[in-house]
Amino acid sequence: MYRVDYAPQGLAPLHSHPRGSSVIIVIQGCVYVGSVTSDPENRLIAKELKTGDVFAIPAGLIHFTYNVGDTNAVTLVASNSQKPDFLSTRVFPHIPVEILAKSLNVDEKVIEVILEAWKNNDVDDDYMN
Repeated sequence: MYRVDYAPQGLAPLHSHPRGSSVIIVIQGCVYVGSVTSDPENRLIAKELKTGDVFAIPAGLIHFTYNVGDTNAVTLVASNSQKPDFLSTRVFPHIPVEILAKSLNVDEKVIEVILEAWKNNDVDDDYMN
């Protein structure tokens, strides 16, 4: 179990935990949480959560958490694995565009736009390294 603090508009970007399911419990604030189901649907399941709300994420699904409030938000995340691991979208720039597009069921142009936006984003200087 671990605590995650979010500044207003703070984001835990798309990522997955290949070896463990997670349960997110909102301790303070309001967050928008979502995960994408597995093939063949690749459907977004998302909900705005307030203090006391809970959201479950099955192992391996890509997901995110975003603070939609004007104040800080705090969540507790519990996992059913001692080492759920973490697959970040930081690996995306190193994967061929056509593989990403097929994996995420989107057009290659969408991937190119996203990668270019990340490349020009100075929020995390080592993001593309």
